[in-house]
Amino acid sequence: MLYLPQMHKDFYASGFLYHLPTEQILLQQRLSSNNGSPQQPWILFGGKNHSSEDTPITFRRIIREQLYHTLPTNTIYPIYDYFNSELNQNYYMQYSQLETNLPKLHVRKGYVIKWFTFNQLAKISLTEQTRQDIIVGQRVIDAAFRNQSHEPAEDFITR
Repeated sequence: MLYLPQMHKDFYASGFLYHLPTEQILLQQRLSSNNGSPQQPWILFGGKNHSSEDTPITFRRIIREQLYHTLPTNTIYPIYDYFNSELNQNYYMQYSQLETNLPKLHVRKGYVIKWFTFNQLAKISLTEQTRQDIIVGQRVIDAAFRNQSHEPAEDFITR
């Protein structure tokens, strides 16, 4: 199945940053409004597209808005897409692969961020859908490195 750029249709783009040297992913957690401590599950970075954006550009903008970091577009890779009935729209999962030192990231107010190995994810609070999205993401990452056919997302291809 070929992902076509979503130029005029609303969709939700979501994903994570993947640090290749340490094999860690970056997630975020909303702070509780009561006492400022984390009480919510860990979540992916995501948001709705703007009218003229395709999926990689939407994800790039979301990371810039939420982490104040600009990703090179050629580091964004597709994971998969599906229809999310809670959001009532198409949901596109992707990740950005970081191959150098971890960038200095600034978190938006009301959130904390943390790097996790895939093994650590079994011990933290995640929604079922977030856990599923990460599991599929890990499989895509593993398959890409086994096949050495890792190509950036220009038009997304579901694997």
